[in-house]
Amino acid sequence: MPDDTVSRNEEAIEKLRSKIKVATAAKAAGLSTMSCPRCDGTLSESEFEGVMIDTCERCGGIWLDSGELERLLKRDSDSWFSRLWFAEG
Repeated sequence: MPDDTVSRNEEAIEKLRSKIKVATAAKAAGLSTMSCPRCDGTLSESEFEGVMIDTCERCGGIWLDSGELERLLKRDSDSWFSRLWFAEG
């Protein structure tokens, strides 16, 4: 590889490492590095019935990662929403 390609790859790797370091520190502090999709506010991570959810500190929106809604619904399988969500057909 030409030297400029190697240099660009090394710079990209360092940027990714830096982002991972920031995300790891934020997660350890209970914060999210993501912004609210609705209002661009800060998301904080909290536990709700054993599932980690993201809550916006500005608008109060609640955001779930992939699979988290299903995990919450399985905990309360008798609820109308759970029955609707898992209904066959």
